[in-house]
Amino acid sequence: MQPRYLPTLLLPLLFFVSCETRSKASASPAPVFTHEEVMQYVPKGPAQCFREISFDANEKKVYSDSLFRLQFSEQDPVKYAEFCEKIHLDGVILQAVPQAGYATYLQTKVNTPYPGMKGDFFGETLKELHKHGISGFGYIGIGWIMKYAQEHPQYTNGDTTHPLICVNSPYREKLIASSREVLNNYPVDGLRYDILDQPAECRCAGCRKLYREMFNDTMPAKWIDWQHQEKFRVESLSRVVRDLYAVCKAVKPSVPVWQNWFNGEDRADISDVNYVDMSYLEFADPFRELFLNGVFDKDGIITGKVIENPETAWKCLALGGRCYSYFASVGKTGLPDGDTSFDRIVPVDWFEKNLAPFYARVHEVQPWLENTRPVTDIAIVYNEKTRYHYDQYDRDDYMKILRGLTEPLLAAGNPIRYISNVNLPATPLESYQALLLPECSGFSDDELAAIKNYADAGGTVIITGDALSYTAGGDPLPDFALGAIMGVSRKEKGPGFRKTGSVSIDSLETGYTRHVIEDGKIPEKSYTLHKSQTRLTPVRATSGQTLSVVIAPGQPAQPFIHLRRYGKGSVYYIASSEMPDIVAAVLNLAGVHSPVTNHNLRAMAVLTRKKDGNEWCLHLLDKGVYSLRIDKKNCPAAKIAATYPADLKDLKITFTKDSILVSVNNPNDYSAILLH
Repeated sequence: MQPRYLPTLLLPLLFFVSCETRSKASASPAPVFTHEEVMQYVPKGPAQCFREISFDANEKKVYSDSLFRLQFSEQDPVKYAEFCEKIHLDGVILQAVPQAGYATYLQTKVNTPYPGMKGDFFGETLKELHKHGISGFGYIGIGWIMKYAQEHPQYTNGDTTHPLICVNSPYREKLIASSREVLNNYPVDGLRYDILDQPAECRCAGCRKLYREMFNDTMPAKWIDWQHQEKFRVESLSRVVRDLYAVCKAVKPSVPVWQNWFNGEDRADISDVNYVDMSYLEFADPFRELFLNGVFDKDGIITGKVIENPETAWKCLALGGRCYSYFASVGKTGLPDGDTSFDRIVPVDWFEKNLAPFYARVHEVQPWLENTRPVTDIAIVYNEKTRYHYDQYDRDDYMKILRGLTEPLLAAGNPIRYISNVNLPATPLESYQALLLPECSGFSDDELAAIKNYADAGGTVIITGDALSYTAGGDPLPDFALGAIMGVSRKEKGPGFRKTGSVSIDSLETGYTRHVIEDGKIPEKSYTLHKSQTRLTPVRATSGQTLSVVIAPGQPAQPFIHLRRYGKGSVYYIASSEMPDIVAAVLNLAGVHSPVTNHNLRAMAVLTRKKDGNEWCLHLLDKGVYSLRIDKKNCPAAKIAATYPADLKDLKITFTKDSILVSVNNPNDYSAILLH
């Protein structure tokens, strides 16, 4: 069988003629929407949608040309929209340019529509979705676009199944033109880009130009070292993210724009958080939910595979997630039905039997989830530049440290808020009792000033390990960037590039940290470190008070926990970032406690607040017996407004002067109490 993307000499001449004729004939088809309709339409973006899906036309295998020509040949926009409504969707991704590289829309001069497509699948389906109150989000692939990759192999990495295409090449202009076509001709509710990466192999004119701008040198045929390669890769991605965002906003500023492979797990630098309007988490994970919700600081997170992860589903939704799943539906209609689809990963009736009831329940719970924000008194500052002093600019160890801190705090009822360093100077910090800086480096003067001002005004700052020890480019500093307010000095500069894989924070340590929080333990005066692999930063005290010393194998005692008063506040330093239980003990010592005290170690409860009023929602996220105390400093509520479900049994609430005491035996995987 021949691949279906490009015709070969072995295919009938008639097919060449028909494709060419179709391409020319469809150059100026009647538009589905007028330009005025497109520009006047007010998008309902992904942050407002809680039940999203993509019927994924990205092929999972190579099809024969006879099958390829059948794709979208029997598309029926009315049936498509009716099916989406039947399974309770409120948002659908419509793939304008899927990975085959052909367009599902006809208003195009830069793309070739699917050769067998009946009508304008993209536009006609979008119109019907809007009639049913369902948002339609456009989709444009960046990498893995087979048609372009086969036509221009010189701009790719040579991979014939998952080709990355150079974003510095003329392909960049095609991405820009495709974006303009979609936004100018179709009233989409958002635009998503997919597969954001840059091939290392390309040496096109655009790559050579960028290399000279960056390094003031001629681009070599082979990379000098991994640092040059990775810096070039990251910069290439940063430029295309910024350029695509600017192009989209120039056409229609109200349309939300976001990227896949742009969430702190891939190569792109997420310092560019302000060049997307939404974040996308591919797999439901409460830690990642909190991390992205804070770092990106958007109204919610598109959260993939929620229904497929029942253990974390409601936790992610309570923390700001929006349900999203994708299912292969390559075929004649674009729907995953039994008669017209040739690529499915779930049974045909799964959508009505499984997805529809779950999404119906999400719809029912939605008023309890929308327009809320988790209540916390702790913020963790995240700095993407920290990765640049790790080998291959890898974030894995940094993220392990953050996860080790976040998960026990969340389990204890404190859904900490992440703040990106790029937003730190403009972020009000008065509501936080503590600002944590675990291992992070690369701050600008304005960002360092924000930290100092917070401490000076009475805040508690906790700095751990090698934090504040490197420049934004990853070079070691001679001493801590805020050494003057920390009261400690490094005995030696930090090492160069760190190898990753050395950080080990296991579930036992996470569980112990939770007990430290629950029991209110404070730091001991001396610690003996038995794990030689735990990394310690050698420091000497210069001012302030050393609260604890540590004795490591083969080393003399050294300052471990140090306190220096600064202005009205306090600055704590902990000489390791790999011991979350010590951070928890310091928080206890500083009087920083969870808004919700939860004595059930196996059942999570999270408090959120409505952004537009004096209402709080207590989310019970596991089955089990809860005995909770809510601090009225975080929730000065005086009465119950409602419960979900309405007949939530065995509920007892007592309002005291300082606390709200909640006792309930929760029989559900999700229940909620609305406080006013």
